Amino acid sequence: MPAVPSRAGLLLSAALVVACAPLPQHVYVPQAVSGTITYSSCAYNAHVPAGIALDGPGIKAHVQLGENEGRKYVEVRFEVPEGQTLALQAPGVAVRTVHPDATMVVDFPTASLVDTPIVNATSLVPAVRALQLSPTALLVGGRVQAGSRSSGRHFWFAASIGRTAAEEIIVTLPGFTVNGTPHTLPPMRGS
Repeated sequence: MPAVPSRAGLLLSAALVVACAPLPQHVYVPQAVSGTITYSSCAYNAHVPAGIALDGPGIKAHVQLGENEGRKYVEVRFEVPEGQTLALQAPGVAVRTVHPDATMVVDFPTASLVDTPIVNATSLVPAVRALQLSPTALLVGGRVQAGSRSSGRHFWFAASIGRTAAEEIIVTLPGFTVNGTPHTLPPMRGS
């Protein structure tokens, strides 16, 4: 007779499936003026463009538009290697919508050492709060090892841009410094 899965096992399986399930929602497909288009890490949506990876001066950035509880947000992940520092020159990101036309600056509430920043930036869990920094803090690079893979230290930023039905969104990140030298990245367009 085959083993019957436990209730906890079934709940865990259901949670994992729902976390990556293809749910109907409007997705802004990134348009790569520069950089490389990246795709969803979810196996069900592996063909769906998710963001743009950009190489900066000694750092890497990944920018994407997402949705959480019906609200759109912009998420940025900087990868900062050992020997490098990064600091945003302003805490906000410029967002321009097309049809309807509007421009706004929304602030990143934190720089996070924890992924899923749109959720974790407001977490009340002390262990998560301890991994949150000011969005304009000096971010010191490092090395992260995960099995046989390694990369620079990741810092996540996210800001809500509210509920919008805009046909197109253009995101311009704030200027930043790498080891004290000012830099900018090109805007990202999603439609």
